[in-house]
Amino acid sequence: MHHSARCRERWEISPDELTYTFHLRADARWSNGDPLTADDIVAGFRRFLDRSWAARRSTSPSPSSAPRDYLEGRNKDFASVGVKSADSRTVRLDLRFRAPYFLAVLTDSHVVPLHQPSLDKFGGRSQRGTKWTQPAT
Repeated sequence: MHHSARCRERWEISPDELTYTFHLRADARWSNGDPLTADDIVAGFRRFLDRSWAARRSTSPSPSSAPRDYLEGRNKDFASVGVKSADSRTVRLDLRFRAPYFLAVLTDSHVVPLHQPSLDKFGGRSQRGTKWTQPAT
Protein backbone atom coordinates (compact mmCIF):
# COMPACT_ATOMS: atom_id res chain seq x y z
CA MET A 1 0.00 0.00 0.00
CA HIS A 2 2.65 2.38 -1.10
CA HIS A 3 0.18 5.17 -1.79
CA SER A 4 -1.81 4.52 1.37
CA ALA A 5 -1.90 8.15 2.47
CA ARG A 6 -4.06 8.91 -0.56
CA CYS A 7 -6.41 5.95 -0.33
CA ARG A 8 -6.45 5.00 3.35
CA GLU A 9 -9.10 6.32 5.69
CA ARG A 10 -7.75 4.58 8.77
CA TRP A 11 -6.21 1.36 9.99
CA GLU A 12 -6.44 -0.79 13.08
CA ILE A 13 -4.06 -3.27 14.64
CA SER A 14 -5.59 -6.04 16.73
CA PRO A 15 -4.64 -6.22 20.43
CA ASP A 16 -2.49 -9.31 19.75
CA GLU A 17 -0.81 -7.38 16.87
CA LEU A 18 -1.47 -10.20 14.40
CA THR A 19 -4.21 -8.59 12.30
CA TYR A 20 -3.90 -5.30 10.44
CA THR A 21 -7.13 -3.93 9.01
CA PHE A 22 -7.07 -1.08 6.53
CA HIS A 23 -10.18 0.90 5.65
CA LEU A 24 -10.09 2.65 2.28
CA ARG A 25 -11.56 6.07 1.72
CA ALA A 26 -14.95 5.98 0.00
CA ASP A 27 -13.77 8.62 -2.48
CA ALA A 28 -10.47 6.89 -3.41
CA ARG A 29 -10.43 6.65 -7.20
CA TRP A 30 -8.17 5.69 -10.03
CA SER A 31 -7.20 8.43 -12.49
CA ASN A 32 -9.99 7.27 -14.84
CA GLY A 33 -12.60 7.69 -12.08
CA ASP A 34 -13.04 4.01 -11.22
CA PRO A 35 -13.24 3.36 -7.47
CA LEU A 36 -10.14 1.94 -5.82
CA THR A 37 -11.20 -1.29 -4.09
CA ALA A 38 -9.80 -3.68 -1.54
CA ASP A 39 -9.55 -6.24 -4.34
CA ASP A 40 -7.15 -3.88 -6.15
CA ILE A 41 -4.92 -3.91 -3.05
CA VAL A 42 -5.10 -7.71 -2.79
CA ALA A 43 -4.28 -7.99 -6.50
CA GLY A 44 -1.15 -5.92 -5.87
CA PHE A 45 -0.03 -8.32 -3.15
CA ARG A 46 -0.82 -11.32 -5.35
CA ARG A 47 1.21 -9.93 -8.24
CA PHE A 48 4.07 -8.98 -5.90
CA LEU A 49 4.24 -12.55 -4.61
CA ASP A 50 3.68 -14.29 -7.95
CA ARG A 51 6.83 -16.25 -8.79
CA SER A 52 6.89 -15.13 -12.40
CA TRP A 53 6.86 -11.45 -11.38
CA ALA A 54 8.30 -11.15 -7.91
CA ALA A 55 11.00 -13.75 -7.41
CA ARG A 56 13.68 -11.44 -8.74
CA ARG A 57 12.86 -8.50 -6.54
CA SER A 58 11.18 -9.67 -3.36
CA THR A 59 13.60 -9.02 -0.55
CA SER A 60 11.24 -7.54 2.02
CA PRO A 61 11.18 -9.31 5.34
CA SER A 62 7.91 -11.00 6.09
CA PRO A 63 6.37 -11.67 9.50
CA SER A 64 5.17 -15.00 8.23
CA SER A 65 6.59 -17.91 6.28
CA ALA A 66 3.39 -18.08 4.22
CA PRO A 67 4.31 -15.32 1.71
CA ARG A 68 7.80 -16.77 1.22
CA ASP A 69 6.37 -20.28 0.77
CA TYR A 70 3.91 -18.94 -1.82
CA LEU A 71 6.60 -16.93 -3.60
CA GLU A 72 8.98 -19.89 -3.72
CA GLY A 73 6.29 -22.30 -4.92
CA ARG A 74 6.05 -24.53 -1.84
CA ASN A 75 2.46 -23.43 -1.40
CA LYS A 76 0.15 -22.54 -4.30
CA ASP A 77 -2.78 -21.30 -2.17
CA PHE A 78 -2.74 -17.49 -2.14
CA ALA A 79 -5.45 -17.49 0.56
CA SER A 80 -2.86 -18.90 3.00
CA VAL A 81 -0.75 -15.74 2.63
CA GLY A 82 -3.14 -13.83 4.89
CA VAL A 83 -4.10 -10.97 2.56
CA LYS A 84 -7.87 -10.65 2.14
CA SER A 85 -10.52 -8.18 1.13
CA ALA A 86 -13.17 -8.25 3.84
CA ASP A 87 -15.40 -6.04 1.66
CA SER A 88 -14.87 -3.54 -1.15
CA ARG A 89 -13.24 -0.99 1.18
CA THR A 90 -11.52 -3.16 3.77
CA VAL A 91 -8.23 -5.06 3.49
CA ARG A 92 -7.20 -7.48 6.21
CA LEU A 93 -3.66 -8.74 6.68
CA ASP A 94 -3.13 -11.65 9.07
CA LEU A 95 0.34 -12.35 10.45
CA ARG A 96 1.65 -15.49 12.08
CA PHE A 97 3.78 -13.59 14.60
CA ARG A 98 4.09 -10.04 15.89
CA ALA A 99 6.19 -7.76 13.73
CA PRO A 100 6.48 -4.15 14.94
CA TYR A 101 8.18 -3.29 11.62
CA PHE A 102 5.26 -4.55 9.50
CA LEU A 103 3.92 -1.12 8.55
CA ALA A 104 7.37 -0.29 7.15
CA VAL A 105 7.26 -3.50 5.08
CA LEU A 106 4.07 -2.23 3.46
CA THR A 107 5.90 0.79 2.08
CA ASP A 108 7.81 -1.43 -0.38
CA SER A 109 7.47 0.29 -3.73
CA HIS A 110 6.45 -2.97 -5.41
CA VAL A 111 3.39 -3.53 -3.23
CA VAL A 112 0.92 -1.21 -4.92
CA PRO A 113 -2.77 -1.42 -5.82
CA LEU A 114 -3.47 -2.65 -9.34
CA HIS A 115 -6.23 -1.41 -11.63
CA GLN A 116 -7.29 -4.86 -12.79
CA PRO A 117 -9.39 -3.80 -15.83
CA SER A 118 -6.29 -2.08 -17.24
CA LEU A 119 -4.21 -5.19 -16.64
CA ASP A 120 -6.79 -7.29 -18.44
CA LYS A 121 -7.24 -4.88 -21.35
CA PHE A 122 -3.52 -4.70 -22.10
CA GLY A 123 -2.42 -8.23 -21.15
CA GLY A 124 -0.59 -7.10 -18.03
CA ARG A 125 -1.55 -10.10 -15.90
CA SER A 126 0.52 -12.48 -17.97
CA GLN A 127 3.14 -10.35 -19.74
CA ARG A 128 5.76 -7.80 -18.81
CA GLY A 129 6.15 -4.49 -20.62
CA THR A 130 2.57 -4.07 -21.80
CA LYS A 131 0.86 -0.71 -22.24
CA TRP A 132 -1.15 -0.92 -19.01
CA THR A 133 1.46 1.17 -17.17
CA GLN A 134 1.55 4.02 -19.68
CA PRO A 135 -0.25 7.18 -18.52
CA ALA A 136 -2.29 7.46 -21.72
CA THR A 137 -3.89 4.07 -21.14
